[in-house]
Amino acid sequence: MSLSALVLSALVVDGIACLHALRAAYGPRTPPVVIGATASASEKIIEALEDGADEYVLKPFSEPILLHTLAITGLAPAEAALAP
Repeated sequence: MSLSALVLSALVVDGIACLHALRAAYGPRTPPVVIGATASASEKIIEALEDGADEYVLKPFSEPILLHTLAITGLAPAEAALAP
């Protein structure tokens, strides 16, 4: 089964609960999950990464950083990634 999707939510949601639901439904690596977090949420970032998130980005999002993160997780074309 191929699963590729990008979900951006402006609603107040529990990202960790969403991550757990995705991992329970589809397995430990699919779909790629990128968590958006504030810098003050370092404990949540660590929890998300330990629980199977592939990457995180800090809010407010910078377009180049967001595109790079999406590209390295396979959620955007590789050419969207920043040059090394």
